[in-house]
Amino acid sequence: MGIMILTAGIKGGTGKTTTAYNLATLLTEKDFDVLLVDTDNQRNLNSWSDIREETRRNPQRPLDKLRKPLPPMNVVMKSGKRIREWFTREAENHDVTIVDAGGYDSTEFREALLATDIWLVPCTVDAFTMQTFGDLDELVEGANSYRTYPLRGLVFATHGDTGDLSYDRETLRMSLEAEGMTENFVVLNTVVRHRKIFKKCADNGVGVNEWPRYSEAERKTLTEMYSLLQEALNYLPAHLRDYGESDSTEQDPEHAPMAAEAR
Repeated sequence: MGIMILTAGIKGGTGKTTTAYNLATLLTEKDFDVLLVDTDNQRNLNSWSDIREETRRNPQRPLDKLRKPLPPMNVVMKSGKRIREWFTREAENHDVTIVDAGGYDSTEFREALLATDIWLVPCTVDAFTMQTFGDLDELVEGANSYRTYPLRGLVFATHGDTGDLSYDRETLRMSLEAEGMTENFVVLNTVVRHRKIFKKCADNGVGVNEWPRYSEAERKTLTEMYSLLQEALNYLPAHLRDYGESDSTEQDPEHAPMAAEAR
């Protein structure tokens, strides 16, 4: 039995696609069989995959200095009504299925909410993004009325300032508490900072774990993505918990988040 991870919201530019492919490259590095599903009509994830294939065929500096070749990534486009059964079937056929939904309400988003095990909600900390949570709350309420176990959105701040990160976390938490939405959403401790390394990776079709790291900032970005992955796995439902606690997801002490902080 595999697991399904959904990255979705109804605000564009928050980092949904970036989160999806970075989690995929981290898991692939640990020998998990990963399927990436692009349901967004902008096809950003599919475009990243095309760029990756070009990089694999013709690596340019600095990616021509990698210790081992980039592995291929399994990326498919999927859209249409009643695709929940397809999501469920593919999750059985792969270790991890990661679905990237667009920044808007859609049939694919709603169907994925019915099937996913983990729902990640990247969030820029601003009034415009927070205004979308009323609609998200209604969507997850509707999905939970059909699901066999309740789903909560795992909210985490993206484009964080490189200074004090507590502001972003606490602003998200206080906003959700003020609106009475803590039953359906939880704010993760991980904050993903806004760094140039993400653009470099997107331009070359790679994840941050695959980039030849030269700076301390780039190493910190990698640590943040490892932290996000492990913290998300800590919220797997009980019947999948052993999967999330597998030794395959453990990292060296520099990258391993404190599991206790995720609860």
